[in-house]
Amino acid sequence: MSKRAAKSTSKGTPAKLPKSYDSLSNEALRERLITLGDAPGPIDDGNRSLYIRLLEKQESGKIKQKVKPVLVDSRNVKKNEDIQNFCAKGMFAATITPFQENGEINLSAISKYANILLKEGVPGVFVNGSSGEGMSLTSEERKKIVEEWIKAGKGKLKVIAHVGTENLKTTCELAMHAFEAGADGVAVVSPSYYKPQSLDALVLYLEAVSKCIPTCPLYYYHIDCFTGLNYKMEDFLDAVTGRIPNFRGMKFTGPDLVDFSRCMAKHGSKYQIMYSSESHMLGALSLGAKEAHVGAYFSFAAKLYNRLFTAFKNGDMASAQLEQQRTHSIMKIQSKYSASAGFVGFLKAVMKMKHGLDMGPPRLPYLPISISSIDMMEKDLKEIGFFRWS
Repeated sequence: MSKRAAKSTSKGTPAKLPKSYDSLSNEALRERLITLGDAPGPIDDGNRSLYIRLLEKQESGKIKQKVKPVLVDSRNVKKNEDIQNFCAKGMFAATITPFQENGEINLSAISKYANILLKEGVPGVFVNGSSGEGMSLTSEERKKIVEEWIKAGKGKLKVIAHVGTENLKTTCELAMHAFEAGADGVAVVSPSYYKPQSLDALVLYLEAVSKCIPTCPLYYYHIDCFTGLNYKMEDFLDAVTGRIPNFRGMKFTGPDLVDFSRCMAKHGSKYQIMYSSESHMLGALSLGAKEAHVGAYFSFAAKLYNRLFTAFKNGDMASAQLEQQRTHSIMKIQSKYSASAGFVGFLKAVMKMKHGLDMGPPRLPYLPISISSIDMMEKDLKEIGFFRWS
């Protein structure tokens, strides 16, 4: 029988699977492929036959050991035990990028911003993320902002730099720069235009970044409302386990507390899973969120969240619920005024109202809150007591 005939007995009918492989469980199949140097994601009935054929070819010697191309060479970086043992703790403010009125970044505002956070009891920052308009910044702007936050933090603020972009080479470039500049860790979001078509592809992407910064803590930035990726993070953590030595965990941004709960139950003792949805923080705490949390609201409502965390720790659920409900009041006002402009304009307006720090306008396509709405927005915030309890 010819090879073509062996592959298919009739048009559209797949060849029979080898019995010796077909008897393997999905987990055993995955483990066997890993021992051969492959990197499979979770295996299910939908993709099982493909992985069985891959295993057959691997063990028959028809596929030689893979040699993965190096897209960006690692630079010489010093081994730093403090960095390697880094563990994020407490609140990490998802920073808001200050701009000048002409649209250029305003680096001079960052030192004032850092002092505000330190005074409010915030020990860390997550730089160039969604609240920081990271994807609207040039690579050089992102580098300067990371450098300025490290300088302004004076060793008192821990810095995690988001370095994700739409292409691997630029992501690696930003990751190496952040590590060499002194960041305590880097976070990477998935490309969203050319999306990874499988969990395996996503892990391979992160693996390529990790090889550029092999001694720097690496976090995955999960934010499916922007990336459009619908993978469960429990499955992602299953897939990444054992494949990236410096993988430290993830920033989990989203309301799916079922997925978050399963991540914590299965992987919470191994990885840092930093929850990052301000409106669901109390729910996340009840499901095991610990050590570190990320939020844009920490820039102007840190005291509120400190009270929330303390109340939960002390078992005072009534007080914790009160603080969470206050955040919901803020979010209702945010929804009212940012519907046509974007959420960043709201964040910047509140920073000026609360701290007197002019953050400038957002970068297009986001818009600032209109001048006619600013006074009404401030009035609404006063009515809920924001300036008294934030």
